[in-house]
Amino acid sequence: MNPALKILLRPLGMLYDLITTARNRAFDEGRLESYQSKVPSIAIGNLSMGGTGKTPFTEFLIQNLDIDPKAVVSRGYGRKSRGLLEVDPNGSAEDFGDEALQIAQKFPVRVWVSEKRKAGVLAAEEAGAKLILLDDAFQHRYVKAHRYLMLSRFDQPFFNDYVVPAGYLRESRKGAERADFIIFTKCPANLNASLRQRYMQATARYTKAQVLFSELKYGKIRDQFGNELEKGKALHLITGIADTKAMIEYLEMEYSILKNNSYRDHHAFRETELKSHLAEAKKAKAALLCTDKDRVKLGPLLDKIEADYPLYSLPVEHVFKPADQSRLLSDLKSLFS
Repeated sequence: MNPALKILLRPLGMLYDLITTARNRAFDEGRLESYQSKVPSIAIGNLSMGGTGKTPFTEFLIQNLDIDPKAVVSRGYGRKSRGLLEVDPNGSAEDFGDEALQIAQKFPVRVWVSEKRKAGVLAAEEAGAKLILLDDAFQHRYVKAHRYLMLSRFDQPFFNDYVVPAGYLRESRKGAERADFIIFTKCPANLNASLRQRYMQATARYTKAQVLFSELKYGKIRDQFGNELEKGKALHLITGIADTKAMIEYLEMEYSILKNNSYRDHHAFRETELKSHLAEAKKAKAALLCTDKDRVKLGPLLDKIEADYPLYSLPVEHVFKPADQSRLLSDLKSLFS
């Protein structure tokens, strides 16, 4: 954002900050009521508007916490439906939202979507869940989690950001006080001890939470039939995510990106759009590539157009240094002891 524009917008950010601060105080003082389940619950969220890797982090917890059965509760962002719904893995992103559907398709967990997270938590309790993961629930204070994990992008740390519209924060930096862990995501692989210490010191001005650092690791690129994409292949890229920077940098090391079609986060792709991209990819003899999140929307559209045409997707996961991962998982597993 232009520095001059940021200064001009700061008064509006201050007004928004007053509103969110008053709301948080109402919860802190008990004037607004929070529901805490007897089932251990972990909230994954952030202070910023998006792009920190919340869904891959939810997947990390599904894979690394060995308590079952697990349940995931999400708002179901981008869906056209309303109310409480259990996600059908064979359903559509229009009904359940792309991220919730992605999780339901990848893992043997039950997923509920609801604007009111309490309804989703109650449904998970009724179904016998022994762990409830609350996706993107840092600001949803009508439910109180047992642990709060706040994610912040390394290249856009919350302690340097401002409340919208002057910046990207949903609430002021002091909201980090609610976190049990602050996790800086998308860190460089060569992150040194000095820089880690600087981030920890800056974070300590706002919260006593433990500070951890994670990198993004990309997996093997495969199509819907399980075939791996050959190195050096030309790509026709289609994405609807908040931040493509790290993905592009990774792909450019091994592939040639002929065209990068970047849509806004949670974009509802249309059949006409995919037909156009498919025609361009065919003409250029390029592979159609998207993210796991986008494939749950693009895959069904491609089935209608040309079901046997390969649609590749790039999986991503969070990776910690062993000491950081041990600290996090040891604490979370203590919820079950």
